[in-house]
Amino acid sequence: MLSVAAGFHCACSLLRLPTRTYARSCFKTKPRKRRDATKVNPLKKKIASDVRDILSHETVAVVHFGDLDTKAWSSLRLKLAQSGNEAQVIPTKIATRALDDTPCQNLAPLFKGSTALVYGNLDQTSSLLLCIKSEPRLCVLGGKVLDQLFTPRGLEEIAKLPPLEVLRQELVALLSLPQRHTLSLLQRTPVILTQTLSLHVSSSSPSSSQETD
Repeated sequence: MLSVAAGFHCACSLLRLPTRTYARSCFKTKPRKRRDATKVNPLKKKIASDVRDILSHETVAVVHFGDLDTKAWSSLRLKLAQSGNEAQVIPTKIATRALDDTPCQNLAPLFKGSTALVYGNLDQTSSLLLCIKSEPRLCVLGGKVLDQLFTPRGLEEIAKLPPLEVLRQELVALLSLPQRHTLSLLQRTPVILTQTLSLHVSSSSPSSSQETD
């Protein structure tokens, strides 16, 4: 009985697979570094800073450009540059994050798909929209003028207004009208001024009111 058991264990030891031993490497392996979620990509940080700088311009339009090719983009940028405006293609995710906690954060929903920013000075708003309309594959989604946000129709209404300098001159002219009237009255001859004052006194005296009664 013992010989059978001994033979069984001997057979098991022969059938057991030998364990393979690996040589220890002479090179030290460095542990894999975990990616820091709080670390910001410098390129993305630069693009976000550029977005905020663009939005500091007086007039900014958010534009969807679809399948616009490189040649069409070059032609559009040339037209914009001739009128004092510029254009910049912006990654949508970076743009929406850059708009957080800014006066233009309500423009974030417009940044979907192929989006670009067309921007310039307030006096060039009309030429900016004309350049955009010259390319049928462009679509204005909205924008801002100074510190106010506008729909595409609102931007068109702003573009119809005269230049800011003309509006200022008209405002100054309206405010100076009473002053001009007073100066013209004082520059009249003393006789006419005396007659005007005497007529005013006689009309407001009690005797004149009794005579009328």
